[in-house]
Amino acid sequence: MEGVIAYSSPDSYHVISGDRRIVVPKGSIDGVLERSYAITVHKSQGSEWDEVLLLLPTNADFMFQLRLVYTAVTRAKRKLTIVGNPYMLSRGKGWEVKRITMLPYLLNAQGLTNTIVDSSFMKTVWESIK
Repeated sequence: MEGVIAYSSPDSYHVISGDRRIVVPKGSIDGVLERSYAITVHKSQGSEWDEVLLLLPTNADFMFQLRLVYTAVTRAKRKLTIVGNPYMLSRGKGWEVKRITMLPYLLNAQGLTNTIVDSSFMKTVWESIK
């Protein structure tokens, strides 16, 4: 059976399957329902999955980052399904979070104010994460 557990009571699960509402006793869930799991894009980093479902809710644009979309898309080995408004992708083009770091202050506190970081190295790093 495919469905979503809408809520659970102490002794049963209330499942929505298509247009049906089904009550499944907790003791008989094995063999009736197959468990499935979801993880966040953050947790998926470094992993690959046969199938990936990416949700792009229109009410979550405050946390939308193209870097996260890229990470989600590259996790799929066989099938990628994107659910949501394509406008979110075009609207998010170029959106990035400006990182605020205490590194310069920490280096200064350690007396490392003259530390030199090769700018060509930093450019390479920047280009690889764009």
